[in-house]
Amino acid sequence: MSRTLVLSVGGSPAPLQTALRILRPDRVIFVVSDGDGGAKSSCDMVKNKRISYQARGETKETTGLLFSEGCPQSHKIQGVPADDPGRVLALTEGIIGQEIAAGQEVTVDYTGGTKSMTAGLVLAATAHEDVRLQFMVGRREDLVRVRVGTEQPVEIPQQLMGLAQIFTTVRHLVIRRNYGAAHAVLDNANEDVKRCKESSVKPPGIWRKRITQWRYWLAILDQWDRFDHAGALRAWENGDKRGDPFARALDKAGLVPRLKVLADSASKLSAELVEDLWLNAQRRADLGLYDDAVARLYRLSEAAVQVRLFRKHGIDTSRVPPSKVPDKIKRGLSPRTDRKTGDGEEYFALPLSKSRQLLESLDPGDTLVTGWGEKGFGWQGQRNHSILAHGFKPLDQNTCQQARDWFEQRKAILWEELLGRPTETQLPNVIPPML
Repeated sequence: MSRTLVLSVGGSPAPLQTALRILRPDRVIFVVSDGDGGAKSSCDMVKNKRISYQARGETKETTGLLFSEGCPQSHKIQGVPADDPGRVLALTEGIIGQEIAAGQEVTVDYTGGTKSMTAGLVLAATAHEDVRLQFMVGRREDLVRVRVGTEQPVEIPQQLMGLAQIFTTVRHLVIRRNYGAAHAVLDNANEDVKRCKESSVKPPGIWRKRITQWRYWLAILDQWDRFDHAGALRAWENGDKRGDPFARALDKAGLVPRLKVLADSASKLSAELVEDLWLNAQRRADLGLYDDAVARLYRLSEAAVQVRLFRKHGIDTSRVPPSKVPDKIKRGLSPRTDRKTGDGEEYFALPLSKSRQLLESLDPGDTLVTGWGEKGFGWQGQRNHSILAHGFKPLDQNTCQQARDWFEQRKAILWEELLGRPTETQLPNVIPPML
């Protein structure tokens, strides 16, 4: 693959000449200050066969960059403002993209030029994957002078350039409680850190520790968000044994007792799981995932009735003996037997409407029965025609809000009454100060 060197020009020519000699590119793009406003352009350093420059307070002469050892015949000179990093970015990002599209392997060297040229060029490079980013470093004779000819390229891993922004991105995702996406971003960042290991410039140790601890913290919340409460608890217990900061942070926030109850309730009919469904549905709705949110809310309505029947009457609606189902409720239902053998006692599996009827027949004064409402929930019709139910239409924010309002008005009778307390707070949307 042919190599293109994008080289910012300005200052001392020596390290730029060394870059050309060491890299020996097939094509070079000189990024020079354009001399706008009457300032001197660094284009002269490229085009003039002999150039003068200042070094150690003396005026010296050397070969122009176009005539230096290692400079290829294929070249381009791109003028940019000396003090406008945004314009530098706009002008150079497209050029880098064109070189990549042409099949070139691109290296950007930002040793020369103004600080604004450096800022714009670095940003332009990081907008493309697989662009090598470097600058030239030489041995110093004192605090000021670099010994000419000792310069060597130092590559800056592109992964390192994006790490600082990754922390900001993760924080914003957590604010929206999008734990899965935040965890995936940090997984990628962790791989980037591994790729930086062989570089002479490594991520700060505090960043590496932060990525590790944030990943652990988010892994637990991601599992919790996916109803894998037992897996989330195991992950916390492992961290607690190690004394990890993320484990202490979760415990300090009061989340561990809640998680333990939910993990213990796995595959059981419990009011805590109903409550967790409610909070989970809110997180889906707040992300704009309205079909997902309403699907969870509908399941919540089923679960609330199921828990009520189990807790107050010892009835599991997935397997109700025929003797406990009144004849009027049996209408339209077919009894079931063991799926594997077809033998054994018959039973009924009750849908939501039949479960509510059974609860009413057992206790007409039950607060859930009386508080449900004569018309039930109006949003159910739209839910039935949605793509996650029996139809093909997506649900909108308005329908989702109707469903949320319906449950908000009835949460006392649906789960708080059985819990004997108000609904728990939502899961956190701020990363604790672990590091």
